[in-house]
Amino acid sequence: MKKILLLPILAVLVLLSACTTPEKYDVVTTLYIQYDMVRSIAENKLTYNLVTPIGSDAHSFDPTSKQIIQIESSKVFLFTSNEMDPWVTNLDHGNSNFVDLSVANVFDLHHDETEENQDDEHESHGHDENLHYWTVLENQIKMVDVILDALIEIKPDESTFFTTNASELKDSLQDIKSQFLALPLTKIPLYYIGHNVFSLFNEETNLNIISLTDSFTTEVNPTSQEIGQMFYQIKESKSTVFFYDPFEGLETANSIETDLLNVSYDIIKKPLYSMHNISKDQFENKTSLLDLWRENLANIKLAYGV
Repeated sequence: MKKILLLPILAVLVLLSACTTPEKYDVVTTLYIQYDMVRSIAENKLTYNLVTPIGSDAHSFDPTSKQIIQIESSKVFLFTSNEMDPWVTNLDHGNSNFVDLSVANVFDLHHDETEENQDDEHESHGHDENLHYWTVLENQIKMVDVILDALIEIKPDESTFFTTNASELKDSLQDIKSQFLALPLTKIPLYYIGHNVFSLFNEETNLNIISLTDSFTTEVNPTSQEIGQMFYQIKESKSTVFFYDPFEGLETANSIETDLLNVSYDIIKKPLYSMHNISKDQFENKTSLLDLWRENLANIKLAYGV
């Protein structure tokens, strides 16, 4: 009788073990932008995973114990920065497989914070501003190079394949950057319902994206005064389009749109993606980084009337 029961018990133990042991990946990333770059470069030559849940705000993400095991057992872990992913400092770096994309040859548009005669306030502002360095196209091109080197290191026999795909991705990003730079020189205000994520992108493209809040994180909620001021600015500037962050700004954007329509002011609202994550529907439809950029470009062109 004991022998008869032994087999089912062993089967249960195997199933429980499978449920508790995290799946291993060659590459693990924190933001969607990194995940999609790996997908574009590696295709099916490597396995990769995004730890931040699809459709969530990356600013408030903390990994589970299962995800930590996945990260520490991966061949390469691509994270955004210690400031964006502060929990990374508590992980085991013993495998030397951690790649901080904020310091690994990423082009920095902001002024050198080591310059003499800079006060603490200025240094702090620049540091916070660079939290969103990935919204800059030139930085994304440099990120592709850093990721390419990391992938070649773990699978050198696919070097040519990876390099070809990386070159195509960089060419596409450069083309999108050129199209932004070809917009009319008139610096029209582009009102954005979200936190301050596009400051460096403004510098790169000479756009004038005005965020609802000056905060560099989602931890600060907009005040009624800030919302009222943006309503007034949109109306006074005679803007035909305004923008919102799909992860934090849709409800406020709907409210502003309703208020404008109530005073017979015709307006169109459009999403503006910061690339840190995408919705579940977009993920299922395999929406890429380039797709997000092209939609951003089309929406901003709409505001320019071109």
